Amino acid sequence: DMGGEAARVVAVEGGRLLSMRFLLVFGLIATAIQVIAVALVRPAFAGETVRLLKRWGIGMLLRILGVALVAAAVTLDRTLFPPLPTAFAFLGVLVPLLFMEARLVR
Repeated sequence: DMGGEAARVVAVEGGRLLSMRFLLVFGLIATAIQVIAVALVRPAFAGETVRLLKRWGIGMLLRILGVALVAAAVTLDRTLFPPLPTAFAFLGVLVPLLFMEARLVR
């Protein structure tokens, strides 16, 4: 259970705000990545295809870097950034925003 894993981490660490840091940090990183990606694509959406694809590619590269950042954080400190909840925090914000990108660009 995805939510149970996050709740278990919070309970183990005493329910302090610090134990929710991974949710806050990677949720904000995912939001920032998506905002930057949309800001890159939006001006090129009505223009030439080559420019649009270059900007879209940069946005995808940013998303991949975000995944690498999750892996680095989990590798460096599994106590502060537990693997499964940290990944769900990042992807749980990024994926829905990615699906909303088509609406945001118009």
